[in-house]
This record gives sequence, C-alpha cells and structure tokens, in this order.
Amino acid sequence: MAGGHAELPAPLTTISNSDSINGGFNQQLDVKNRINVRVGYQGGNGNSPNMFGFLDTNASRGMNINTSYTHNFTNRLIGTLSYVFSRSRSLASPYFADRTNVAAQLGIQGVSTDPLNWGPPNLSFSDFAGLSDGSASLIRAQTSSVTGTVMWIHGMHTMSWGVSYRRQQNNRDSNPSGRGSFTFNGYDTSNLITSTNPATGAVTTTVAPGTGFDLADFLLGTPYSATVRYGIPSLYFRGSVYSIYYQDDWRLTPRLSLTLGLRWDYQTPTSELNNQLVNMAFGPSFTSYTTVQPARRTVPLARSARGPC
Repeated sequence: MAGGHAELPAPLTTISNSDSINGGFNQQLDVKNRINVRVGYQGGNGNSPNMFGFLDTNASRGMNINTSYTHNFTNRLIGTLSYVFSRSRSLASPYFADRTNVAAQLGIQGVSTDPLNWGPPNLSFSDFAGLSDGSASLIRAQTSSVTGTVMWIHGMHTMSWGVSYRRQQNNRDSNPSGRGSFTFNGYDTSNLITSTNPATGAVTTTVAPGTGFDLADFLLGTPYSATVRYGIPSLYFRGSVYSIYYQDDWRLTPRLSLTLGLRWDYQTPTSELNNQLVNMAFGPSFTSYTTVQPARRTVPLARSARGPC
C-alpha cells in the first residue's frame, strides 16, 4: 500500500539443547566366563516463548545400564544372565507456575490454588484464536528387567530358552486442567428464539442467525461452558511383565534356515501405589452411582517433591 507499511509479528524462536554420553566395557574373566557392561546418559533442556514474551521451560534427563554375564558350560551349551535398568525424568515449568496466581488476580473462583497450577486459564473462542499456556508436570519413568537365557547348539539346530521379568514404574505430578478452561461462542449475546410445538407442547430455543459475538461474551464474563479438573496431582503407577520363550534356528542348508519360536507374555493390571485408581458403577437409569476401587492396602499418601530426583 502506497505510503503505508505492514507490521508483522516477530518470529518466536524455540531453543532446545541436548547432550548424551555412552560407554562400556567387555571383560573376559577366564576361558568360560565373561561380562559386558554398557552405560548411557542423555540430558536436555529448552524453552518455548509465546507472543506475550512469557517463557516456558522444560528439562529432561535419563540413564540406562545394561549388564550381562555369560558362562560357557560346554562349547555347545551357553548361558547368559542380563540385567537392564533405565530411568527418565521430564519437567515442564510454565512461566507463571510458582510465580504469579493469575486466577486470583482476575477473581476467578473454583480453580486450583496450588502454586504448581498458577497461571492464566485456557480460553477458546468460536471466531478468534484461543489463548492457552502449558501445564506444569513432572514425569518419572523407571524400568528394571532380569533375563536368563540358555543356548544349545545341536547338529543343525541352535535352540534357545529364556525367561524374563520386567518391573515398570511411572510416576507423574501434574494437573492438566487445574487452571480451568472457558469456551466463548457468542451464545449469551445472541437473540434467542423460543418456539412451542403445538402437537407435543415441547419448547425449543434456537439462536437467530447473525446474532451473538464471542468476544462480547468474554468481555461480559459469561462463558458458554467452563471445565476444571484438579486434585491430588501425584500418581504412582506400577506394573510387571513376565515372559517365557523358546526359539529354534534350524539351518536346513548353508543358504536356507528356518526359525521357529514360541513366546508367552503376561502383563499384570496396572496398579497405583496409593490406591487412587477408581471407577464408577452406575445404578438403574443412571440415578445413582458408587465408586469402585481395587481391593488392596492403601499406603499413606505423601506428595512428591518437584525438585531433582
């Protein structure tokens, strides 16, 4: 446009850093015994700015250890015992968390007052782009497994048997909707038309076309819907996996081999350390309900710290 200029928003730059280190060793103890150890570490951090200049940060780290011990009973019979451990930690820290209680400053009631959940609510509009900020979270996952295998070479067959046990932990500390979510679609500022069906007497209400403005509803503070979900943020999930397998590598010719195998896995139902898993059992026509929890001992609840772990 002659004599004018256009103002474009400055681009948002997301910063991400990562590093890793790996190492290990093999050691032949004697003619029949050897050990193998592998260790790895990964870490990273970053930030995500938004158009208002607020900076959300994130950090993660993880480690894994893989060890094995091998014993040659004979030249054709070999046993291996291995242990694998891995653990990861991921922390998301929005700008307002533990800093500014925006909901209290705006006079919004009914949302979480935990400093972990401080920040602006999520806003959705039908005619404009919504506004939202990330949720604070701390997630820690850990897996340990022990595996024993035996390999037997017999003629043209290489047969293997193995058993394995894996223990899994998933600990999380977060409230995905602790600040609340509000939807504005112009319903409150619309011209509502009410009509009655002469035959049935049913009353229906419709919105007159071309009426209602979502931004006006927002300025009036009358959302069409509002949701919030928060409570005890710490959940500690536990589970185990058992495995048994058999495999036969049958070399029919120097150029053709046939692999046959059989495997059985069993994964236990996921449990929560403090018995916080619950279902709802409804009565006839959904007129009543009761809560149903697993029949297990409750461990005294202690909220996890959000610091390094």
